[in-house]
Amino acid sequence: LKRLTEEVRSTFADEDEITIESAGRLRYMLACLDEALRMYPPVAIALPRTTPKEGGMVGGTFFPKGTVVGVHHWAVYHMEEHFKDPFNFHPERFLGDARFANDNRNIFQPFHVGPRNCIGRNLAYAEMRLILARVVYNFDMKLASESSGWLSQRSYTLWEKNPLMVYLTPRADKEKPALSREAAAFTGA
Repeated sequence: LKRLTEEVRSTFADEDEITIESAGRLRYMLACLDEALRMYPPVAIALPRTTPKEGGMVGGTFFPKGTVVGVHHWAVYHMEEHFKDPFNFHPERFLGDARFANDNRNIFQPFHVGPRNCIGRNLAYAEMRLILARVVYNFDMKLASESSGWLSQRSYTLWEKNPLMVYLTPRADKEKPALSREAAAFTGA
């Protein structure tokens, strides 16, 4: 979290500078998002796909026409044959770090691939970049103890997520912005 915070806060002098486009240039933050999606992919199951009329090859195995196949993202992303130290958070694997040179990043497709991939992928990435950059810019964060073990969750089609409790404290090094007239009237300040 320290390196992410340093990247965001050293890049922007003011929150207004944080846009979808400018947040997209934060290399370490983007790597953190990718690593989070690798460790905890959005869909908890293997989305079914049917092989075409001529059949198809998957991983060197031929599947005849009409065979339902799928990739369970969480399982594949946590296999040591694909990712070194797969159960630990290492954003550096998406930044060319030599320790992860043998990672098979080609299989990393959290929003699936092909004509039936997630239609909201670009919007989701844009929202994640913008929201994370603004939260990190404005707040110091600390995981609440009641959220330890948060990754151990039940899943069906999607994850059954418990609340993720985080302490957000306004940055101590930033002057608090003055309330607008409307906000002051609303809060009684």
